[in-house]
Amino acid sequence: MNCYRREFDPWITKFVLNAGAELKTSTLIISLLKEDGKVCGVIDEFKNKYEAPVVIGADGAISMVARQKPKILELLPKKKKSRRDGL
Repeated sequence: MNCYRREFDPWITKFVLNAGAELKTSTLIISLLKEDGKVCGVIDEFKNKYEAPVVIGADGAISMVARQKPKILELLPKKKKSRRDGL
């Protein structure tokens, strides 16, 4: 999904704060916490661990979160090819 950060950032911030999240600014996340192959939090540059039931990768086009997330597309069933796909 692509969107304008100028609009998205305030919207998602308000949404997650209303849901009970803690906002950490100026924090460099260096790794994801994983348990049984599932993301369960993040680790910052000082090795502080933050556990969370949901991790939102809103860290831009070259996203560390996206690069480290489980490869969810590999878990989805393969789509059957049709005539539209050039069979």
